[in-house]
Amino acid sequence: MREYYQKVEGLNIDPAGKKCLVTSKFEGVTPIVDFDVISINSNAKVSGSVYAKRLVSIEPGAIISRPIVSLDSIEIRSGKVEGKANHPTIIIGDVSALEKIKVSKLSNSEEPIIIYGNVLSKHIEIDGPLFVRGNIYVSDSLIINEPTFIAGEIRAGLPTTDAEVFLQNASFISLYCQGKVELGPNNTTLAPVLVGTDQIKMEKDGKIRVIIDRCLNCKLNSPNPFLCPLYLEGKCEEFEFLSENDIYKYKGKYFLNLYWRANYKIIANHFLMNQIQRNVYKRLRAQTASTSTIGTYNYKNLLKQMYNDLLSFPVSTKYIDEWIQKKLQEVKEKRLKAKKIEALEETEQSTEEEQEQTTEEREEEQEIEFEEVTVDTGEEEEELKQLDDELFKQLENKLKFDD
Repeated sequence: MREYYQKVEGLNIDPAGKKCLVTSKFEGVTPIVDFDVISINSNAKVSGSVYAKRLVSIEPGAIISRPIVSLDSIEIRSGKVEGKANHPTIIIGDVSALEKIKVSKLSNSEEPIIIYGNVLSKHIEIDGPLFVRGNIYVSDSLIINEPTFIAGEIRAGLPTTDAEVFLQNASFISLYCQGKVELGPNNTTLAPVLVGTDQIKMEKDGKIRVIIDRCLNCKLNSPNPFLCPLYLEGKCEEFEFLSENDIYKYKGKYFLNLYWRANYKIIANHFLMNQIQRNVYKRLRAQTASTSTIGTYNYKNLLKQMYNDLLSFPVSTKYIDEWIQKKLQEVKEKRLKAKKIEALEETEQSTEEEQEQTTEEREEEQEIEFEEVTVDTGEEEEELKQLDDELFKQLENKLKFDD
């Protein structure tokens, strides 16, 4: 195996054959597998799978268009390196590590690492800006500190293992945690559903922004509605939000959502966010590293193109207003129809009750009439009997007198 990789240009193998350095000159489809440690330098373009027994280390500006797997840990760094890449670190494929995935940054660069796929590990720690076009699955712990947009869902814990989740500066679609959830400042959700089986803890007077149509038509012209810099800097207060008042316990689980106080506007916005979520999964399934669409992406503008994918329908104020009004009308019509059916059922039920009551009343009246007739007949018979007795006595007396 070592002899094979030594012949590949851009790969440096150590004498023991346990470590592989992918240099900036490497550009190929050769799978890089079966090493203890794999280090991928800036500007390297790897179109083959990456598999390491212990560690995969990825420097800023590398492009990897296949899944990455490590039996131990994966380290991914963001930032700018002088004379090297003029694009962010880009990974097109799932990123999986049995123990830990660590995202960090070398400088104060705000350019995020881009992962077009799912992220899976026992422990995940994000200390550098990150964009994930997929879901995050973690079994033990998830810590997000730096601005991170997850165009997907967060799933933490296992049926047999409780997880701990801490989030700040994170945007995501929804969250389910088998364990504890702690929410710091500057978090955002698209589909406002957060579930923690053990606990959901928020800062005092803390808020979680909920993206609605108002965010997609920002009056302050925010460049990114999903990871809004104005919100992160505290310059925006016109947003829908979740707070401690929205936390409740049901069947042993803690829920954080706003459906208990939802109105037609919120329900219609929920449909809008569902459309964005469908765009995430539809395109994530349809586009892989081998498709021409991914291959024709401009890496310098990849993040912008990703956002355009999510908002694949027109997002003008007029369009969204019309779309929202249409959904509102549909919701109102469904609600009105449900009310009509409910009213009809109540009417039918009351009619049946009235009919039953009328039948009972008629039966009672008949019984009363029968009783009255019976009483009258008895009195008449008694009177007739008395009259007969008197006539008989008179007749008897008359006969005696005649004698």
